[in-house]
Formats: sequence, C-alpha cells, structure tokens
Amino acid sequence: MIKFYCNKCGIELKVENRRKVKMLISFYGEINLDFCENCFKEVIGDIEYCELIKKETEYKKRLEERKVERSKNNA
Repeated sequence: MIKFYCNKCGIELKVENRRKVKMLISFYGEINLDFCENCFKEVIGDIEYCELIKKETEYKKRLEERKVERSKNNA
C-alpha cells in the first residue's frame, strides 16, 4: 500500500482529501506534488480555490444528471 503525505505540512493523506498538483518547469520537466485540502487552499489562494470548488460541484451535478438520464433511457 502506498502512503501519501502533504508536501507542505507533512500529514498523511487519504484518497478523499488528497489534491494532486503537477507543475511544469522549463528545462527541468515536471514535478508532482500532493497537498491536503487546507494547504492546497493556501497554495492556490482563496479566490481560485472557491472557483475550483464551484467547478467541481457543477461537474458532479452534471454527472448525476447524466446518470439519471441513462437510467431512464435504459429502463
């Protein structure tokens, strides 16, 4: 079993509270970082965090709507 830790505060992360961040850096390639929800909010800022949560909520809502439509069409 692989364990993940927050790159900022060091706490052990679970799947549901793990935020994966990929940074592309010129000449060096890419760096993969893992953050807990609190540190992720600090790193990207409050405004961007709120926008991200809003987009995630809308995406999940559309997914549920599609599931309902598919179940109606299959029935």
